[in-house]
Amino acid sequence: MSNNMMPKEALRVKVLKICEGQYRSLGDICEILQANKHTIRAGYIYPMVREKLLKQELPPGTKSTQRYKTANRKSTSR
Repeated sequence: MSNNMMPKEALRVKVLKICEGQYRSLGDICEILQANKHTIRAGYIYPMVREKLLKQELPPGTKSTQRYKTANRKSTSR
């Protein structure tokens, strides 16, 4: 199944796995997924940063290449 046909949630999981344990640039992520930068940035990266699933290496607005890493998820069990 191509990425164009892949369910959105499955692609989100792939992005999280790609970014697990190390910062990755948008270009790296798109190359691995063989996907369009605009689609991945607007449809996945930005929403996942807002949801705190991914964290940015640099402060927003920095003129350098931004890279992303899977955020550490804290356990909510008590």
